[in-house]
Amino acid sequence: MSFRLETLNLWLRFIQKPQLMRLRDPQRSRDLFERQARRYFRPPADMHAQEDALRHDGRQVPLLWVSAGRPDRRRVLLYFHGGAFVTGSPRTHAALAGALSVVSGMRVALPAYRLAPDHPAPAALDDAEVCYRALLDAGYAPADIAFAGDSAGGGLALALLHRLLARSLPVPAALLLLSPWTDLTGSGDSVRRNAFADPTLPSARLPDIAALYAAGRDLTDPDLSPLFGTYTGAPPVMVQVGKSEILLDDSVRLARQLRHAGVDVRLDIWRKAPHGWQLFCGWLPEADEAVAQLGAFLRDRVGAPASSRAEAPTARATGS
Repeated sequence: MSFRLETLNLWLRFIQKPQLMRLRDPQRSRDLFERQARRYFRPPADMHAQEDALRHDGRQVPLLWVSAGRPDRRRVLLYFHGGAFVTGSPRTHAALAGALSVVSGMRVALPAYRLAPDHPAPAALDDAEVCYRALLDAGYAPADIAFAGDSAGGGLALALLHRLLARSLPVPAALLLLSPWTDLTGSGDSVRRNAFADPTLPSARLPDIAALYAAGRDLTDPDLSPLFGTYTGAPPVMVQVGKSEILLDDSVRLARQLRHAGVDVRLDIWRKAPHGWQLFCGWLPEADEAVAQLGAFLRDRVGAPASSRAEAPTARATGS
């Protein structure tokens, strides 16, 4: 474990986690996340960001196009930001998107999907579907598109995949899921087992946040908790998660389920990495390593013929 990772874990445990435990007002939470993103997240020097919108069937979703290096404009990573469905924005995740653009050679689309509690489920998922269908309308091939997301955004990416499969619609070439929140019921053992060990997320807040997003809907609905969906025919999936996270079992159980469905799934469990550590790329060595691995996964699978896509290991532990 690097000295910077040790420092980050201490800051998260004694500053960030107590803040998340206390904050109840969604707007104050959003403002705090925006300030922290500007202060701590480091974009690539040559990153370019452009505001735009994606439109389909009379609906539109604002988004930020992010690129760095020399990306292939034909290939798109549709990235759904985290923030418990209540906070976060394309701005908070633009630096990570820029890093992913560098390592993957893809442009990144960051939708500003609607947030709870003003817009509870299924607003975020409906916006996600609009974005994907708009890319198809614009002529992008499914084989040239990947989905990605962290935390709630990872759950949203997976929920969108489930909706596409359920409706027999074309699916993207690959998914990247960074500590995805896939089970809003909180039934994973790690929610309790790692309640103290997790330096970032207070497990006591999960039911409150889930209720804000669900607004009375059944928490086992795969639109909200995609862990309970079925994924036969899904594309390759890469999952990164920290061993001490309360959401660890959301990833472990998902990987097991995908494997049973015949899906090419890679699960990387990082021993000392906190929730969302990839956001600190450009400063944290473990984040740079994780992002590089995500990029390699995408380069092997997006835009490549199915017969040439490299097989991935099913599971491993990594990191410091």
